[in-house]
Amino acid sequence: MEDSINFPLSSVQRTVLNDYLLGDKVPKYHIGCHINCKFSVDKAEILQVVNEVSLAHKALRMCLVNNKGEYHQFVRNVCDVDLRFIDLSKKNMSQEYAFQRAQEEFDEQYQLERTCWRPIVVKYSIDEFVLCIGFHHLFVDGFSISLVLEDIIELLNGNNVKERPKFDYLNFIESDAKYLNSKRAERDREFWHQEFNNLPPRLYKPKDSSLSKSFPSATKFSSICRGHIESLQHYSEQNGVGLAHSLIALVVIFISKTRALKEVTLGIPVHNRTTAAHKQVVGMFSGLIPLKIELTEDDSFADLAQRVAKKLAKTYRHQKLPISEINSVLKTMSYNRKHIFDVTVSYEPFPSEHKCIKGEYKVSRVAEPYEQMPLAIAILDYHESDDLHFMTNYNTNYFSTSEFGVVEGAIAVMVEFLQGGFDIKVEQLPLLSESDIEEQYCNTSSVPSCFSESTLTAQFNTVASLNPNSVALECERFVYSYRELDIQSTQLAHSLKKEGVVRGDKIGFCLSRSCLSIVAMLGIVKLGAVYVPIDPANPESRIEYLISDSGMKLLITEEEHTSRACLQNIPLLNINELQPNSEASSPFLESSLSGFDPAYIIYTSGSTGKPKGVEVSHHNVLRLFDSCQSEFSFSEQDVWAVSHSLAFDFSVWEIWGALLFGGKLILISEKQLRSPFEFYEIVANKKVTILNQTPSAFLSFDNIDASQNLPLSLRRVVFGGEALSPANLKEWFARHGDISPKLINMYGTTETTVHATYKALSVADSVSKSTSIIGKPLKDLDIQIHDSGGNLLPIGSIGEMVIGGNGVSAGYYGKPELNSIKFYTVSNPNLMRYYRTGDLAKLRSDGELEYIGRIDEQIKLRGYRIELGEIEAQINQIKGISSCVVQLREDVKDQKRVVAYLVRQSSSLEPQEEYLTIVNTHLNRALPSYMVPTAFICLDRFPLTTNGKIDKSLLQPPESYPNWRSICASYVPPSTDLEIKLAQIWAGLLKAEVTSVGKFDDFFLLGGDSLSVMKLISHCNDEFNIMLSFSDVFDNLELNKLSEKVEQLIDDKEQDLSQLVASIDELSEEEIDQMLQSLS
Repeated sequence: MEDSINFPLSSVQRTVLNDYLLGDKVPKYHIGCHINCKFSVDKAEILQVVNEVSLAHKALRMCLVNNKGEYHQFVRNVCDVDLRFIDLSKKNMSQEYAFQRAQEEFDEQYQLERTCWRPIVVKYSIDEFVLCIGFHHLFVDGFSISLVLEDIIELLNGNNVKERPKFDYLNFIESDAKYLNSKRAERDREFWHQEFNNLPPRLYKPKDSSLSKSFPSATKFSSICRGHIESLQHYSEQNGVGLAHSLIALVVIFISKTRALKEVTLGIPVHNRTTAAHKQVVGMFSGLIPLKIELTEDDSFADLAQRVAKKLAKTYRHQKLPISEINSVLKTMSYNRKHIFDVTVSYEPFPSEHKCIKGEYKVSRVAEPYEQMPLAIAILDYHESDDLHFMTNYNTNYFSTSEFGVVEGAIAVMVEFLQGGFDIKVEQLPLLSESDIEEQYCNTSSVPSCFSESTLTAQFNTVASLNPNSVALECERFVYSYRELDIQSTQLAHSLKKEGVVRGDKIGFCLSRSCLSIVAMLGIVKLGAVYVPIDPANPESRIEYLISDSGMKLLITEEEHTSRACLQNIPLLNINELQPNSEASSPFLESSLSGFDPAYIIYTSGSTGKPKGVEVSHHNVLRLFDSCQSEFSFSEQDVWAVSHSLAFDFSVWEIWGALLFGGKLILISEKQLRSPFEFYEIVANKKVTILNQTPSAFLSFDNIDASQNLPLSLRRVVFGGEALSPANLKEWFARHGDISPKLINMYGTTETTVHATYKALSVADSVSKSTSIIGKPLKDLDIQIHDSGGNLLPIGSIGEMVIGGNGVSAGYYGKPELNSIKFYTVSNPNLMRYYRTGDLAKLRSDGELEYIGRIDEQIKLRGYRIELGEIEAQINQIKGISSCVVQLREDVKDQKRVVAYLVRQSSSLEPQEEYLTIVNTHLNRALPSYMVPTAFICLDRFPLTTNGKIDKSLLQPPESYPNWRSICASYVPPSTDLEIKLAQIWAGLLKAEVTSVGKFDDFFLLGGDSLSVMKLISHCNDEFNIMLSFSDVFDNLELNKLSEKVEQLIDDKEQDLSQLVASIDELSEEEIDQMLQSLS
């Protein structure tokens, strides 16, 4: 070829060039090696060597030409090698400095229209120098480096360059172009499409998601001793795999454990040199292929290494298709992703048989300044007598400084554990050494608090005696002072005692939201009994189960509930019939009660379809407030609003937060809770200082505050119950700032006594890309991140949160087998008890925790903790169900809903709409309303993965199925003009077709929620010029009923206007003039 002849780029070259040209001009795709030489050399000798090497290989004389945006390449006839010779021998510089100096030259941008490689010599003593040979990856691949190195050694030995086959790179380009249009390429495309019919998840989240920016990488070098590697190689051969397969398996385990995944996809470099001639040519042949490996719970390391070997052999058959083509097939760019993998792993054995007669030399890889992958791991096998070396590039757009070095350290620990053989279970392999664990524990664990013998009763009695006349409790028109609340609850305690209730008995209460529910709770604990709150809104079957499972001795209820069928098999105490007691004025305190005694049992969802009762002690609750006192400064000046069900543990925080410190408790009634506007007014008018909200509820509160702007007395707003997105707080912060009130995000579980972490939110958090930051553990708790085998994970990993300390409860009442799985005690000086939460989180480098989600399918919706498995268990009990999947979907931003997908048995004969009515009725009877799906879809069959499992990612939003609305009554179209207009408004809000909204359809059952109700009210008020309220909507959820309400409001408005006009008609002109003057 002549200089004047241009020829096209190969497909693998185009892949590199496209990414190289994308975005900022930084030294991307620089590859090469260092050779540390222990002999003397001069510039003339080196120049002659590199010129001869350049003449021997056309690829080293290749240049890039740009013709109006069309890129080609050509080969120069003359050698114009960009040799950098830096002589520091007279300055007596260190070897380390020489390497640093060579790296600086290596990092310098290439002028690709002139040259594609750069030999660099840094001479740091008379007989020592570093030879760094750098290349641009557009023209040279990693395999070529060893060929160039071999020729350099031959020339330094005084020999000629090795004779190589006469192969023209242009032939490879031509065959590459033919292949891309061949049937074989089509088969390869089909293979990759089938292999990745669903894109794997991102392993790492970028700080900046722009595809056009490049970020520097931090390179870490490490090594594993040859003795350990020889052992690894021995066991690899024993199990029929190569050393490279075992090393790749180790990386798979690291990713699986630190990302909490059972399927891992890596990028594996392939030489793509399919003939003997290819393997003797310097040039750009190599590419990347994705390798997908699945792990199972029972895998031994041998199982996994063999699976890697088999899968690699299978995928190698399709390596010819360039990664750019694979990405095109899989449409990765439409998901703002360059590749389908975030980690590459290469095993690179360097030739060691080439001896240099001039003296010793040692080869090492050069750090690449701008690695494009989030994580690139190069395993370097230089010499059989040398250690195995790792060069790991961490892209700083994905990793923080504290995470650098984690990969190599983890692999070294696993290799050490494998010295006894490959039979060890993958689950048992740790990623941290004992010294790493000790250091991490010292940096992150909290200080255990001292155990207090005090009780909730004792502390309440003290507070009541100090503040007898202060208001303790208020609900609607009823107000109790501390003295009155004390007397009433003591009276109930005496009544319970007369019924035979003693310390430790389980006493339930099923009461409407009123002051009496707080009296009941206090009366129970005063006697030393255990209160079990039951929400009267629960279905009969659930109430029956709670009564039975808790071993309840007696149930406190009220007149309106005494006749309920579910309450007929338990002794009842009607709180409305209590008579005054002469003993009620004296303090009632169970003297033998201690902090270890249980105070309450609150039920949470269960994966088996049955709820679980969590038994929490007096001390658990008291230390919660002790550990938070420094952040909250609780006092008698505080006013707390109780807006959550007393059967939801958030209420424990709300109630005792007031009563243990002499504060005022505002119990929000059912009626008030149904109107967010009324609730907002109560918070403002009652001067509430501490407000506790789920993030979903606070969105409504925030929207009302933006429109009403009443003066608030809030000093703390506490979020809990579900994941918080700080971005939703931007408008609140814009109005109120982040100092007063202070917004706090607190993660917790019922099993660890309401709250376990604390995070004060700021304006900065609302604009950051972080999702749900839950902060640091409370000061008397320890939170660790574990893998599925119970091993502590490195900082930055995603794993299960395990919580230890005095907040950990006694466990699930009457469930010893489950307790042995979920709770355990560590034999350290503190004998700390831990709880496995089942929640995924990441421990960040700043010590804060980031909530990720549930390990299983348990979710939180509008603050309620539910488990999709519980819903599925109930559906599967229904006759005619073949299988089902229940999902929490967020098809519209900030609008979560539970959706059920069903496959019916062929023998099920009922019409679909009728059958779905049966399903819906059953669930409404068996589950609380918040657990009933808002949409049901009947499918002929579920989509399956290649493993035969249900592929849940292919289930579509309900609106994609024509029969999704069938959970409602039989469809009847809207009939009046007003109904039609309302249907159009509903459809717009719910992102549904107008024809899917029927006359008798329920707004909530069609997918509405409290946020969409607010939007509905706004639309209706604007459209019809009325004042529709939340209560109006909640009382008229069906379309036809809401239409009637809107029509009534319109009529009322017109009537008011008519009366106004009539009254004006009766006025004299003088009276009208006076009125107009006063208005002006």
